[in-house]
Amino acid sequence: MPSSDIQTVFPTEADSQVGQYRLFELPPELLKIIEESDPANLDLSIRGRTTDNAVLCTNSKTYNIRAVSVSNTFFVGTSPTYQEEIHSSAVTGDKLVIRDSINQIFELVPCVPKIERFDAMFRGQEYSEQDEDGSDEEEEEDSVDHLLERPLKRRKVTYDDLLADVQASDTELRNALKQSHILSINSHLRPIAPAYLTHILVLVLNTLSTIPSQRSQGKVKIPDITEPLEFEHHIPREVTTQVLEWFGITTNGEWEMDQLEVVKAVGYGTLMKYKERSVDQIQFIDEWAEAVGDAYAEHVGLKILEGNYLSNSTANGVQLKFFPSSELPADPATRFADLFLTRPRWSAEDIVPFLKSIAVDAKERDKLLLKFARPVTENGTVWYTARTTHL
Repeated sequence: MPSSDIQTVFPTEADSQVGQYRLFELPPELLKIIEESDPANLDLSIRGRTTDNAVLCTNSKTYNIRAVSVSNTFFVGTSPTYQEEIHSSAVTGDKLVIRDSINQIFELVPCVPKIERFDAMFRGQEYSEQDEDGSDEEEEEDSVDHLLERPLKRRKVTYDDLLADVQASDTELRNALKQSHILSINSHLRPIAPAYLTHILVLVLNTLSTIPSQRSQGKVKIPDITEPLEFEHHIPREVTTQVLEWFGITTNGEWEMDQLEVVKAVGYGTLMKYKERSVDQIQFIDEWAEAVGDAYAEHVGLKILEGNYLSNSTANGVQLKFFPSSELPADPATRFADLFLTRPRWSAEDIVPFLKSIAVDAKERDKLLLKFARPVTENGTVWYTARTTHL
């Protein structure tokens, strides 16, 4: 029917629904999920605290919700309701009732999961060697004077707490717990102390060296590792089992180790000792190789620790210093400010590893570099300095 035959009706103020509608522009992959999913099982949620900028999460991905003003007004129109038909009987023909006028749309832009809240939520909750004596249990009542001498215990964190406060999809959240090495102890979540994790992994490698026949097949029975660590080193099986799951595949009571990830974690733990002082690169490599043993020394290399150290060439050789990207601010502007306070200029090769956790892909990373840094080419090498107008 020609549009001239449609009569447009504006509802009365009492019936107005202005401000109740929103228009969203969906990226192709999200549109496909919505179109192909059963509406009853569609898993979409807005996550975070009421003071956070809103994000939308699917089962596996997080999207920033960004309001964008548009120059042309959009009108939301529907057929009239039965009651509206009765009250507007003087109007004949087909009708279109304007429900709302919209001057902005919401864009959904993929973003990295916002897990920086982990630091505050888990502060003071580290699980370490001191917990092997059962100190994770509730403290018994004590005298007032004694209680005043001890720091207050922080509220224990559960997975439901993370779902309520952390802006990340379920899959991203589970991956973050694994990558951040968060233990589940009595249904409460606690990060394992890095030094203690390194200690456990070294014990695992030493234990594997005693069962070469099983190790050569690529798989080992889980009790063959958890039992020696419990009886000889007093490490609970619950802890060791979770560590094995972080660093390999567990199926049918057997564990297949991800050798590269284990070696990387041991290297990270070894490097942590050099936060306040530098270490000669060759000395560090030797320490690292000795910690993992000859069977796994082939995986030792600084490439797998990129984004966790600073290197400096001196007359006595290359010096390394622990500088983990995980401790840098999640906000891009603040992260660049910290990086350029640490060094006035960075080579492209050196700065890129410190940006991986704040950019969803290389394209987004390059946009951040363009916005917050100024490239300078010298002798074929690209250097980045601070673009001070943005910092």
